[in-house]
Amino acid sequence: MTRQEILKAAEDCVCRDRQATHGAPENSFGKLAAVWSARLGIDITPAQTTILLSDLKTVRAWDNPDHADNWVDGVGYMACGGELAATVKESLTTQQPSKEPEAKPKFAVGQVWSSRNGEHFTITAIDNCSPFPIEGSGDGRSYVCWSGEGMYYPKRGENDDDLVRLISDPEDAA
Repeated sequence: MTRQEILKAAEDCVCRDRQATHGAPENSFGKLAAVWSARLGIDITPAQTTILLSDLKTVRAWDNPDHADNWVDGVGYMACGGELAATVKESLTTQQPSKEPEAKPKFAVGQVWSSRNGEHFTITAIDNCSPFPIEGSGDGRSYVCWSGEGMYYPKRGENDDDLVRLISDPEDAA
């Protein structure tokens, strides 16, 4: 394939074919960013998901350089990422300065969180001197501890009790 053919095929994929099948790419990348952020415990933007997906296509192209789909999809992911990044930058430069108070800390006493396995836990204490500063109770357990990022490290080695979604945030939560 020539570079023009690759670019045309990528345009067809991201602007017509896949958009008609899967909807606007920014919706999928936004949802994927949320899933990866929760799963990895770090914030990933929709534009960063396109970089990671493009990395997948780079690895595949390395191993199979004759497969045109790798080149086409890689260009498509980067084009979508570039558009997402430009849109975010544009919206940041046009926003008025916020007069809202500083955001509450991520975790606060009294908050109710859903864990990865769907159980609900209420944060009962935060002890910043501890290696596992977040303490809570819920779903039949009176005492559970998490790392500062809400990650749970039980002796059995599972991480299904990681805190992934805020359910309620009482007004008096610090």
